[in-house]
Amino acid sequence: MLAVKNGSLVDATPSETSTGEKRKRDGKIRSKVWDHFTKVENKPECVCNHCERVFSCTTNGGTTHLKRHIFWRRCKVYNQKNEDNSEKCLSDGSLEQESEFIRKKFDQERSWRDLTELIIKWELPFNLVEDPSFQKYIRGIYPKYKFLSWDAMRNGCVKQYETEKKFIKEILGSSKPRVCLTTETWTSDKDLPYMALRVHFIDNGWKLHTRIIKFAMVPVEESGENLAEIITNSLLEWNIDKICTITLGNCIANDVLARSLLQHYSSRGSLLLQGRAIQVRCWGHVLNLIVQEGLDEIKDSIHRVRNAVKYVKVSPRRKIDFLQYADQEGISRGKMLVLDLSTRWDTTYKMLGSALHYQRAYDRMRSRDPHFKNPPTPEDWEKAKIVRHFLKTFSIVTKTLSGAKGCTANVFFYEVCRILTYLRDAATDLGSILGRLALNVLEKFEKYWIEKEPNILLSIAVVLDPRFKLQYLRFCYNKIYDSSLVGDLMGRVEDEFRKLFEEYVAQYEASCKSSDEGTSLVTRTSSFKNKTNFMEEFYTFSGEEDVFQSKVELDVYLEENLHRSKTPGDEEEFDILQWWKANSSKFPVLSRMAHDILAIPVSSIPSKCAFSTDGGVLNKFQSSLLPSTIEALVCTQDWIRGEPVRTEFEEEIDMHFAEISNNAHLKELGWRLLLQEQVDDEVILGGPTEVGEEARAIAVECMSKLFDGKKILNPCSRNCDCIEKSCKGKSEYSRFEHLIRSSKISAAAAWAVQASQ
Repeated sequence: MLAVKNGSLVDATPSETSTGEKRKRDGKIRSKVWDHFTKVENKPECVCNHCERVFSCTTNGGTTHLKRHIFWRRCKVYNQKNEDNSEKCLSDGSLEQESEFIRKKFDQERSWRDLTELIIKWELPFNLVEDPSFQKYIRGIYPKYKFLSWDAMRNGCVKQYETEKKFIKEILGSSKPRVCLTTETWTSDKDLPYMALRVHFIDNGWKLHTRIIKFAMVPVEESGENLAEIITNSLLEWNIDKICTITLGNCIANDVLARSLLQHYSSRGSLLLQGRAIQVRCWGHVLNLIVQEGLDEIKDSIHRVRNAVKYVKVSPRRKIDFLQYADQEGISRGKMLVLDLSTRWDTTYKMLGSALHYQRAYDRMRSRDPHFKNPPTPEDWEKAKIVRHFLKTFSIVTKTLSGAKGCTANVFFYEVCRILTYLRDAATDLGSILGRLALNVLEKFEKYWIEKEPNILLSIAVVLDPRFKLQYLRFCYNKIYDSSLVGDLMGRVEDEFRKLFEEYVAQYEASCKSSDEGTSLVTRTSSFKNKTNFMEEFYTFSGEEDVFQSKVELDVYLEENLHRSKTPGDEEEFDILQWWKANSSKFPVLSRMAHDILAIPVSSIPSKCAFSTDGGVLNKFQSSLLPSTIEALVCTQDWIRGEPVRTEFEEEIDMHFAEISNNAHLKELGWRLLLQEQVDDEVILGGPTEVGEEARAIAVECMSKLFDGKKILNPCSRNCDCIEKSCKGKSEYSRFEHLIRSSKISAAAAWAVQASQ
């Protein structure tokens, strides 16, 4: 070991004693960090051999800060020296010096979890882990990798399902949202029917979420009562007792299902408006049926275009000749021909677009290829143009209503007005093909609308949009209905809106009273110690005043001016959920209504099946599994692909991180003093400074509100995972978790400052 003596480096390793005997070691293994540092004689300091930086080096201070300097690649000189060696190590595939250049060691357990997620997400078979080609590939990356059996991989998938399920149940149990329900139909390759029960809710961070909570095989005797029993048992298993609506397709069995749920939950008083608005018609199904019926009117023309596309695609030689015809006509090859599926009208829309792009090439092929029989006629091409333009409008609306980007209930009337306006304008010209097609579709659309009147909560959702309110609803009604009916319709909506508001006022008053009762014991104890605490009485009085003010909250909201964006671009990017989050303190009761009602889905069809009348399909591998295993895979896949649900704990994290990063006084003091290598309560070289201690105290005060030793010290808690997500996945997270579990709040606070920046 080298040491500094009289300004020069000397060997300070005492290999022998004064008697010539070799000195015995004290049993401790010498740290590798001392290969890069030199102790300074008679001083609690050491020097980096590469950059000559001086560090503290006390007897009981530890070497963590020294290891970070070298192995966390903070020493720029050392990094530059070893850059070529690191590249050579990685290019040669050598893993012997891995720890010198890679920050973290290989984590076998983490790798198994990642592989489990991969198999679930991409629907891969369990025996993939036993495939020789897969094992060869993994060994090429890490020769010491330990492979699991297919049975162990299956158990790992089921275990992850149970873990994720427990986490989601905890979130639903703590926030207790009023959920909206949808059901989806699935089939296996053996034609066995399955049903997926999905819940829709808005979390504490005002983000819309959807999760599958049950995936079960439908009984042989399928009926509304049987389906209702599956749903009620599932909700009981998940401890869900508050339902807003259930969105169902148009069939008799679904009507029976809705009535069964109404009978079951109405006696418990857990439904809105006494259950009058529990069922929502699936308008995704309505649009699909209307479009399919509209396409049937010109199915012969579409059939000839489909055969023309198929004629070119089935033969490579014909495809080459066809592209030559396109070159001769000066047609670009940017868009290739697409063949549609009869059950998915969106593929028909794409097929017509690709065929129309090569229309002149088909005209040339008709005159050059004698085998090209029954080609599309000029009238067929004209109809194809009209149908493609017709389908474009429905495609946009269907994508919106299917919830691919998180559709809230307030957009329903806007999209309906868009369709009706388009159809009524097109239907005025009955002499054209488009006019006759639009009239046929319009009659079917209005029939569905009149016979199956939309749920009243969808009208209330429009009123809860600060850009629309009652004015826009009246505007839509004037476009949809006869003017003589608008007054009665608006009166009914306003009446139901106020009744629903009174229900939420009662809930709000009950929550305020329960909050007061929860603090009454503390108040009495405080009064006993401090005789009379007038501030506590004032806070109680203030709370009662808040309840009274909530009764006129609705009128204040309706009388305010409509929210207007500065530019049309801002109007398209308007986020209604974030608006209510920002105004929840101003409208506490209405915000609770918006929290429940805006989550209502207007379509029960998932986004991946939005353009089809069919539901999901299980692949061959999934169909061969037990129903319980299928449920675990389908549910976990849905949860993995979904956006993470924000908890109250995450909201607190963001709040306190923002409090630290925006603390002006902390910035003035120089919060970067907290981010040195000695941040984990090690002695700062030269002793702690007054400014550094003051900055540290401010950070600790901010973070101690959150890290009080009660919320995240539970080893079974997933709150630390929430911290990791909130901190943008910092790789130093493992250190943060260690600091928290060691109650080193000051170090954790400093780390939080760094993460927030």
